[in-house]
Amino acid sequence: MGTFCINHNRCVSHYKNMQCHTCQQNCPQQAIANRHIDLSKCNECGLCLAVCPVHAIETTVSYQQELVAVCAKEIVVLNCQMQDKRSGFPCLGFLDTRILWAIAQEHRVVLNLHHCKDCNLAVSQQLHHIVRVCNDVLRQEGKRLVSGGSDNECDTVPEQTAKISRRDFFKQFMKAAVITAETIVSSNEDVVVAYCPEGYIKQQLDKMDTTQNNTLFYTLTIGQDCNACGLCAKICPQQALQAKLHHNHYVLKYDAALCYNCGVCQQNCPRKAIQIAEADGDRISEHTIPLPLCEQCKQPFQPIGENTICLDCYQHRDQIFWA
Repeated sequence: MGTFCINHNRCVSHYKNMQCHTCQQNCPQQAIANRHIDLSKCNECGLCLAVCPVHAIETTVSYQQELVAVCAKEIVVLNCQMQDKRSGFPCLGFLDTRILWAIAQEHRVVLNLHHCKDCNLAVSQQLHHIVRVCNDVLRQEGKRLVSGGSDNECDTVPEQTAKISRRDFFKQFMKAAVITAETIVSSNEDVVVAYCPEGYIKQQLDKMDTTQNNTLFYTLTIGQDCNACGLCAKICPQQALQAKLHHNHYVLKYDAALCYNCGVCQQNCPRKAIQIAEADGDRISEHTIPLPLCEQCKQPFQPIGENTICLDCYQHRDQIFWA
């Protein structure tokens, strides 16, 4: 039996101007309230993992390692423990469209959903929904579709030789630990860890033609009101935004593989200059914004918030004031 908990330091509600109840609203057991999981009600369906935009749900269930094991074969069959006692997944509710899409780029994917409706209706509805959404994208890409799977189909899938080694696949998944700064804490008995598959998803997305329209990911636009303060990159929970100064410009890089549109950057942008929406064409990964000019010295500078005067001029002004 696994343990689920919410890391309050990662939760979107931890941020200013933000309130998120996605996990609570999607929990079929009503086991989540006020960012707390009642383990006496939790049945480990994993839907909270699938819907949390910042991977704030942590668990002792080794979803990531189990995915490494099942994805070491060319044909990936996903079963819950009710269907196959050898499975490491208590339930398949943790799956989302992105991980299905990423696996389907190189593998045939079969989900055993034959008895899901009788076991957990909410999970069944969610899984059938994400299979449909994923297949819409795969169909546009001309890729093999994900199968809902019947008992017979899952039982008769032949054994396949792995296309890549378990070690290499494990490395691909564990890149997410570096990208998302995955938090690992020790409890008295088990290790509680966040499920973060973005490393593998990012690898698959990077292989795509950037002109493709993939609605599983988002695109970011920057309005003319942006003053290059850099707050968005500093507070992004998923580190999907990375910023640097280049000459007299502010360069903001956007990684669509890491962004789940949690809203933190949009809600906290002082000038409301950020907009994130479903991809509708080219995914622009880099934005270049000219630095504003200081009102006094007329030199380019990166402001803090709504400041219109550079630090040197502020310091010079203070020296004159105290002289």
